[in-house]
Amino acid sequence: MNTTYPLKKLPPPLQALIRPMLLISLALHGLLMLMPLPDKEAPEKKQEKSVKVTQLPTTNSPPTIKRSQPSPKPAPPKVVKPITRSPVLANRPRTQPIVQAPRSRQVQPTRSPIAPSPAAGTSTPTTTPPETAPATDTALADFPLFPGAKAGCLEVQSCFQTGNALDKVAAYFEKELPARKFTAQVDTDEPAKKVYQVSRSDFPAQYLSLISTEQGTIYVLADQPRTLDDLKNAVDVPPEFYTILAEVGEELEDESPFKNPNDFYTKLESQDQDGSLIPAEQREEIEGVKLVSGQTPDAVYTNLAPSLQSIFEVSESGDYGGGSLYRLKKDSFTGYLNLVPTKDGAGTIVVLWSDPPA
Repeated sequence: MNTTYPLKKLPPPLQALIRPMLLISLALHGLLMLMPLPDKEAPEKKQEKSVKVTQLPTTNSPPTIKRSQPSPKPAPPKVVKPITRSPVLANRPRTQPIVQAPRSRQVQPTRSPIAPSPAAGTSTPTTTPPETAPATDTALADFPLFPGAKAGCLEVQSCFQTGNALDKVAAYFEKELPARKFTAQVDTDEPAKKVYQVSRSDFPAQYLSLISTEQGTIYVLADQPRTLDDLKNAVDVPPEFYTILAEVGEELEDESPFKNPNDFYTKLESQDQDGSLIPAEQREEIEGVKLVSGQTPDAVYTNLAPSLQSIFEVSESGDYGGGSLYRLKKDSFTGYLNLVPTKDGAGTIVVLWSDPPA
């Protein structure tokens, strides 16, 4: 079979060019195959965005949706009316003081203290009674008041009366006093009279006297146990009278700083036959004495005047014992402030009198 090739049909000049062109094409292809191929360009990385992750609650409770709420209108301020309570401290009769200036007293160890019953399984620690200090307004306000008791019995504002029986009133105080951190000890336990010695760290030792009457029970707090006759002869002494000495000077130990001690003592300090010391005895009209070192009587009065004049009607009442005497009047009470220079002239003795000294 005869095969016809198209190249043989070409004219001879073109056939002569085909062979060189074929060789050149092969050479070019060979060079192309020997050339290194370029790396494929890596696709452009997209910029990563930060993602916030919210931790879900571990419980199965649904999430809480917070909603904005309008701010509540502020409530109008509450008006607190002061509670007026008559002082619990009882007052002093003219012949025998019901309340004297607060003084530290030793607690007699033979009296049985009143304390709340401890719970089962607990032990009651042994405590030493705290040292007494001048009474504060806080201590007075915190002193228990028998429910429904009315002040002013026997015309003494600090005498309280209730129609309840003595045993019920006593049971109330035996419970309330320890609850308010007061130390209470039985001093007298009689069918018609009970007396407790009461003290606290901010409250000097005083005596709470409960007296049975035909109308119920009356009670009063004083520096000594009181009887019904004491209260019938009592005169009101405002507790502010004793706070004059609360922050003034220091306690006077004896009569030595006085220039004229006989004006203030019925008996001076002396020694017994066995050499023991017999302390001096102040006049019973004296309600308190303090020694202020390094200040003249005029300087002491200048410091006391603002508080005195805010409570009392203050007027000069002459001199006594070598010092100035001032009359302090409030309602039906009249007391006296005596500022006496010390014997060496380096200080002042502050004396409170319940009656005018003579």
